[in-house]
Amino acid sequence: MDESVSENCIEYENKDAASDVYAIIKSAEIKDYFRKENSMGIFEKEQLILHSYISVQQKTAMLKQLSSTGNEEENRKVDELYRVYREYINLIYHPLVRTVFLLEYVEQWWENDDIETDSNMIGAFDTVDEVIEEMAGIYDGKEVKCYGYGYVTVLQVPQDAKVKEVFTFELFWIDGKWQIMILNINADEREVQGIGEDTADRYGNTKYHCSLPFKNGDKLKIQLPFMEKPCYGILRSEKDENGCRSYWLNRNGKEGKRIDLTKWELFYYSGYSVLDWIERV
Repeated sequence: MDESVSENCIEYENKDAASDVYAIIKSAEIKDYFRKENSMGIFEKEQLILHSYISVQQKTAMLKQLSSTGNEEENRKVDELYRVYREYINLIYHPLVRTVFLLEYVEQWWENDDIETDSNMIGAFDTVDEVIEEMAGIYDGKEVKCYGYGYVTVLQVPQDAKVKEVFTFELFWIDGKWQIMILNINADEREVQGIGEDTADRYGNTKYHCSLPFKNGDKLKIQLPFMEKPCYGILRSEKDENGCRSYWLNRNGKEGKRIDLTKWELFYYSGYSVLDWIERV
């Protein structure tokens, strides 16, 4: 299976997203809001792409398209991130040296107003296709609601050299198949590849916060793909001294965790975007 991303041939799995970046938002109300307001700047749209529940191939293609929509400096910065994604996808599907993929299976469930996980090392594989086949075997006959994800460590094994951990990626169940959704490139590797500080900062999402089309007192629900029942709460929102708005979900006055909705990612390093899994009740 050739899943590389070439410079001259980029295809979208979701054709609507080629002309409408908001099409990848899963929550219908939030999607309609941003389509109407079109309030995101180019780097917010970049964060939307990076945090969306779509494959890295589609993210890469959308970054390429986005890199022609801003001014010269904005386009240069987005294009640099596009090239990072393209390079690492090609390292997955067309390794330059012998590569080993270590698969760890991470099961997910909802407990105490948070995502709980348990992980098990499955084994080492020579290709990403073998990893995907193994994940399919793990879930053969299982209920969709109980799925987790595959966490894969990529090791390069050059001849006559030490084994090197290069990066990791995560496989999620997207559109009826296991697809790579998240690339994790550590700081040392980013430095080796010459990735600029600003691009690395945006990749790590330390600058930008989400905005939501809800107001104080709205009753909202969160339902992630593996949750049997949704989590309900009341939205609270306020601005800080710099005018930046924060959002959180209070659990209807019950004892429980106050769920932060301000950052792009819903729960720390979960892979789930705030814009995809929240709805008004």
